[in-house]
Amino acid sequence: MSNISKTDIIISVVIPLVLLLILWRICGINFETNDDTGIMMFVTGAKTGSPTAETVFCNILWGGFVSVLYRINESIPWYICIYMILMWLSFSILCLSCIKIAAEVQECDSSKKDIFISRIMGISFFLILFFSVFSFYSVLLQFTAIPALCGMGAILLMILFPKGNNYCYFAFSILLFFADVIRPKVGYMATLAFVLTAIAMYFMYRIWDKIYVLSAIIIQAGTYIINALYEQYNGWGTFRAFHRARAYWKDYTHPSFADNPNLYESVGWTEQLYKLADKWFFLDKRVTTDAFENLNEKIDVTSYFSFDELTSVLLSSRLRMTFVLICFFVIMASIIFVKQRKYRNLLVIWGGGIGNSDNLYLLYL
Repeated sequence: MSNISKTDIIISVVIPLVLLLILWRICGINFETNDDTGIMMFVTGAKTGSPTAETVFCNILWGGFVSVLYRINESIPWYICIYMILMWLSFSILCLSCIKIAAEVQECDSSKKDIFISRIMGISFFLILFFSVFSFYSVLLQFTAIPALCGMGAILLMILFPKGNNYCYFAFSILLFFADVIRPKVGYMATLAFVLTAIAMYFMYRIWDKIYVLSAIIIQAGTYIINALYEQYNGWGTFRAFHRARAYWKDYTHPSFADNPNLYESVGWTEQLYKLADKWFFLDKRVTTDAFENLNEKIDVTSYFSFDELTSVLLSSRLRMTFVLICFFVIMASIIFVKQRKYRNLLVIWGGGIGNSDNLYLLYL
């Protein structure tokens, strides 16, 4: 994207910072779920005695990075600070994208009046997006939402600066790296969104920056391989398998021992052991990965997912709002592309919509 002035960049950096500071001052900062609390207790050493890199949910590189910072200086809340910086950076890129969208739509010339009006429109667009979509996860931090924001920021950065410079490549790599390591599943979606956006940019505008593409490949492949090797050679892969099988049984509705005693007796469980396992007691030797996998194979999860539960998910306000907003992004982008194909900058609408779609994914986790 051309014609990005220093003033645009300064505005895009300052406005999200002010918004976040005000929001954090009024609402405070909390975690949405206890998952982040558990992760932070591992990397800080509060639960393990000393900072550790193993976090159960995240890539080992995320745990290793944060735990080293706590070993250097445990008085600084590194976990929260990194989240705050990543949010600020992602929102700054989004704000800059909104300002450039407005400038493209307005077809403003070099007059101060047109530039001022387009900036006001762009800032207004950003404020609507921020308070309708992003403000919730700005105060209730979530280790799935943060990498979704990072992925969105990385994609928008590539669209803003299709022929990047060293600063762009560095920021792009940082955002995509944290998207991959904080929540790998979201990182995979961010990488897929990046690939789709890069392909669209190439076929529509013949723009193809090899450094962006190479950086994405190296980051995605590197983080995955390092984590896989670590799990394979230190035994964490075995725990991951147990954790997946346990979660599938524990997190979904399953028949009680009284409903189907033969099911649990087939894996050597008594009624007492069933009650213990259902209360998160897994120290008995009969509570194994194989036992959970056998139970999961024999339980038809769909038969225990009631219509009322399905309706509550589909009709939840957050899901409806997210779905409507993503549809809005897609429809508006389609209309604009058909009528104004020369406006390459409006591809940021696609980037924003794709990036925000990661938030749909987190609603089901």
